[in-house]
Amino acid sequence: MAIPTSGALAFSALQTEFGGTNPIGLSEYYAGGGLVPATASGTNGAVPSSGTIAMSKFYGTENIVFMAATGGSTSTSGDFKFHTFTGNGTFSVTTAGNQGFNYIVVAGGAGGSSSGDWQTGNGGGGAGGMLVTTNNSPTTGSFGVTIGGGGSA
Repeated sequence: MAIPTSGALAFSALQTEFGGTNPIGLSEYYAGGGLVPATASGTNGAVPSSGTIAMSKFYGTENIVFMAATGGSTSTSGDFKFHTFTGNGTFSVTTAGNQGFNYIVVAGGAGGSSSGDWQTGNGGGGAGGMLVTTNNSPTTGSFGVTIGGGGSA
């Protein structure tokens, strides 16, 4: 839940949103530190990563919560997690988070003719398609994934 955009702001509101320990020290809440994301920005601009921090910089900020999901074969690269399906399955989102996500669907091509001859240009299969979407809003739930049989010769 984001910090309010105006009014009195107590240290306890920062601790509730971003975590931390008692006694609370404002230096715990530098952007990019252990508690506040490096890109934290609110109603009054970016939260500083060093030096003086004005409480008003926290108006409208919120902690990052990443989506958590299961299904398919998973792998990671840097900050990205991939769920790869090569057969039917279920993609289950257990935590929606508050960050957008991307997905790519790659379709296989049509099968080629079994009597085709590559030298004459006969018998080639058709190309598959691809769908790319970005910054989708996650929701919790289970989603069926169906992988087709592909084209035949």
